[in-house]
Amino acid sequence: MYRIASIVSPPAWLASVAIGAVLLTAVPATAHEGHAGPMKTVLEDKAALKAMLPEGAKVAKRKQGLDQDSVKWAAEFYGVDLDEGIYTYYLARDKTSGKVLGAAITADADYRHGKVRIAIGIDGAQHVTRAAVLGVNEKYLQDIESSSGTGYIERYAGVSLAEFTDAANEQLSKHDAGQIVAQLLRNSGVLLETLLRKAEQ
Repeated sequence: MYRIASIVSPPAWLASVAIGAVLLTAVPATAHEGHAGPMKTVLEDKAALKAMLPEGAKVAKRKQGLDQDSVKWAAEFYGVDLDEGIYTYYLARDKTSGKVLGAAITADADYRHGKVRIAIGIDGAQHVTRAAVLGVNEKYLQDIESSSGTGYIERYAGVSLAEFTDAANEQLSKHDAGQIVAQLLRNSGVLLETLLRKAEQ
């Protein structure tokens, strides 16, 4: 199961972090949860998201529908299939002009009998600000570290979303743990850009 949770903290970073979760793609639940050991956090959500978001922006929680036209656009422009539905995310705007500055999101996906958690941020110019693997069940930590890496994935910082999507697609052919991370980051980034595109209209 892919669970997309949009997280962007307003300026009061240390007060709380809001989380909204929506179903992205459903697959059968794993039968042996717990066999993978405890979730190993390698990077805290707050720290990661703070690094991904513009300082001084006005951040608002937003529920926004992804309609058929938006899904079609994502498929045609990025080659990524998204689901129609209502998504909760946090939108960063310039306090004075109201210009969209970007957003950030976290997502979880099943991996074997455990889960992997990522975060990604994009700016208003369709560039990835940061991408990161936040955590994975202890049993699979080495799998993820040896394939995609954990914590911030520095090679993605600052690249255009189109370049990022191409790079992620290359990982999908490797059939290792990095495939899950690449797909989850790619889909989450394209989802954010699709939502931002509508938010700017």
